[in-house]
Amino acid sequence: MDFLNQIARTCSMETISRETVQMILSNHEKLIWWIQQMPLYFETKSQIFVHAGVDEEAGEYWMWGASDNTLLGKFPATKGKFYKTIIAGHVGTCSRDLAADRSYHDVYYDGESHYYIDGSVYKGGKLLLLAYDEEKEKYYQVENGRMDIINPFDVRFGLD
Repeated sequence: MDFLNQIARTCSMETISRETVQMILSNHEKLIWWIQQMPLYFETKSQIFVHAGVDEEAGEYWMWGASDNTLLGKFPATKGKFYKTIIAGHVGTCSRDLAADRSYHDVYYDGESHYYIDGSVYKGGKLLLLAYDEEKEKYYQVENGRMDIINPFDVRFGLD
């Protein structure tokens, strides 16, 4: 971290980001290898955990045509009804496609089938943790030792 503080005075954010990536790659080779071996999605009977999203137009056949680009880079975020619950990151919850509120850095739930958990930690200062109670079939945001139930985001309160 001292290195980043030292170069921050004289470098652009792009240079700092590049340097940070190089530091991670050179100091954490085993971790990077482990991450690269992970599947691009995890599916349960009622949920799909994925980085960005799935091809929802394909319905229950989404996995047959699932490209890496969709699973890792789908944009914009999708909202609405799907036959399974989708838990994804990739798109910040404060974005125009979700909360449309630059100060919103909590879990976003569309009220139907989508939970988004990218709270833009670099802006909001917190890394989001989503918990699921299998018995009650309820989702919670865990923060500071509390588990707060996640309710649908109300767009009336989420505008700039």
